[in-house]
Amino acid sequence: MPPDQAKSLAEKLSIGTWTHDFPIWANVGKELGLSPASAGLTLLPFTLGVGLLSRFFGRLADTFGARRMLVTGAVGASAA
Repeated sequence: MPPDQAKSLAEKLSIGTWTHDFPIWANVGKELGLSPASAGLTLLPFTLGVGLLSRFFGRLADTFGARRMLVTGAVGASAA
């Protein structure tokens, strides 16, 4: 990928248009110059985070209760 196209792509990906809630579809990725595999790999960090941390936070929810975890998460998210 040429440097100017890479810079444009980095700018488009960093403005928050695409998130785990709105992934890059294959046709949009093609328009951006991404292969289908590259577009799919944009979901990898979120997926790995959920997969790796789910056991830890599941154990915390079992220990302290799901309601306490949900309230703590909501308060933490609103404070951020």
